[in-house]
Amino acid sequence: YSGKSIDGASTAFAAAMDSINKAKTFSCVIVTEVNYEDNQQRETYLSRDKIMFKEPYWERREQLTSPWSRYVGEVTIKDYNKLQELMIRPAEKIAYFSDLSSSYRIEKGTGELKLASLSTGLRDYLLEKSIGTFDDMGDTELDGQKVWKVQSKKKNTIVTLWINSETNNPVQIELVSSDPNISPITYTAIQIDEELDDDLFSLNAPDGYELKDQGNHGWTDYQSKLAAKLMNLGMYCLIYANNSNDQFPDNLNELVATGILAEKELSNILSNPDNPNEPYIIEYRNPGKIEKDMSNTIVLYQIYVNWPPEGIVVYFGDGHAEIIKDQKTFEELIK
Repeated sequence: YSGKSIDGASTAFAAAMDSINKAKTFSCVIVTEVNYEDNQQRETYLSRDKIMFKEPYWERREQLTSPWSRYVGEVTIKDYNKLQELMIRPAEKIAYFSDLSSSYRIEKGTGELKLASLSTGLRDYLLEKSIGTFDDMGDTELDGQKVWKVQSKKKNTIVTLWINSETNNPVQIELVSSDPNISPITYTAIQIDEELDDDLFSLNAPDGYELKDQGNHGWTDYQSKLAAKLMNLGMYCLIYANNSNDQFPDNLNELVATGILAEKELSNILSNPDNPNEPYIIEYRNPGKIEKDMSNTIVLYQIYVNWPPEGIVVYFGDGHAEIIKDQKTFEELIK
């Protein structure tokens, strides 16, 4: 929000967004329709995921729904001070412990490699999507609360906020696109600066659970750095395709030409993570159009002169990265 208030709804909105921005704890449930494939059949289900964080180190994610029963109720807890993760799967009574000391992220805007840290990106995203002047839709009730409903139409999205009349905090935000192919997204059960018990972020497995130590999943530190770069760049390639009739860019310079990335940012992502002054370490392969199944379609991969014995890191069109250790397997996939 910027500028003078035009009406009461704008004033309420400004206060609501300010409260989000200053929050040290934050939680909400994200609700949207998600496509998935099972037995070669494309289906849709209503996804509900609960996200919470407690600054400066703790994050918790709960998968409330899933088309597969084994994943329902799955909880992932990350402690960015200890750089450790615990994933709890209630359906199987198994807890997976992982080392995050080689977990990395790419800094938005610079392309620089950083050690993983708590992300407040969801909170920031809601702020970004909610900037503007809102129309007063009147008082109503939501889940037993008296709320004030305000709404804004901007570009191709209708943003609706439900604001608690007593606290002035938003309790629900809905984004509805004019594109029928894009499912509405609702951020509900929003809690701002409310007490979150430390036990919610405990890295101790529940009683009766089998504990499996995943370590660093068998990746070297260098491979983890490369994976972070490939995953980040792959995301931008998918953004380009989504804006270009499902067509991937002919080359990575098109990401710069279309404003998705700055030239320096792209250069930093492509560089060797340990020796930035050396030649680029990532190669792009244009897969053409987005297809139904891209789990074996290579989009980005680690450049090599001689095949390394530990294999190379590869990014696939379905959004995952893995290590391919066999050169013949890679050459077959790259054809």
